[in-house]
Amino acid sequence: MKLKIGTKLISGFMSMVLLMLVIAAVAYWNLGKVAESADIVPYDKVPVADASMESMIAVISSRDLMGEYMLCEDVSKLPGIRAEYVETIEDFDMWLSGIKYGTDSGEFKAAEGGKVYAMWLKDGLDKEMVIKKGSDQMTRLVDEADAFHSKFQVETAKIMKYHEQALTERKLALTGADALAKVAMVKADEYSEQADLKMDEVEVEAGRDMDRAMDAADAAEAQAP
Repeated sequence: MKLKIGTKLISGFMSMVLLMLVIAAVAYWNLGKVAESADIVPYDKVPVADASMESMIAVISSRDLMGEYMLCEDVSKLPGIRAEYVETIEDFDMWLSGIKYGTDSGEFKAAEGGKVYAMWLKDGLDKEMVIKKGSDQMTRLVDEADAFHSKFQVETAKIMKYHEQALTERKLALTGADALAKVAMVKADEYSEQADLKMDEVEVEAGRDMDRAMDAADAAEAQAP
């Protein structure tokens, strides 16, 4: 049975429409993969790199404040310096917890009895960024950095104790309590530098993650028609 010309035209037109729909669907899927891969960089990877940098700043600030504490000869000013120091310690813990758990996780919100999450909310960071949980490699480095940071805190506790004691007793020569504070300062510097190095490795790893995400975006874009 011969088809009429009109029927043939309609059939050909419908086939063409169907083909175009298939091509459009494939293109849409590929563009979605490109967008998804591209979004990984600003929304997943950059916040982790920022968090590692902020943690390093916190360590450096803690170390600088201990130097200021050691140079201070007015006992009445020591509590103020100590309070600033505690803030830097809390900042470090907050950023590390963000990398280790991810800021949307229950573990982050429950860290240190909810204290970490309370700081996150107080600083308004919940409205600015979301840190995705770091890779296994990052988590390992964060744990190592935290271990050095804990040793740093042990030494800074000695610094504050012995220096305040030295000032109270008005023994400012390199003897007694002041000498012990000096020894603790050397150890504190060593541990803070080790913690800094570990967080620098975290930042490097985050940079590698960003590179991999960009490569994935480029590959998806290359496949798009």
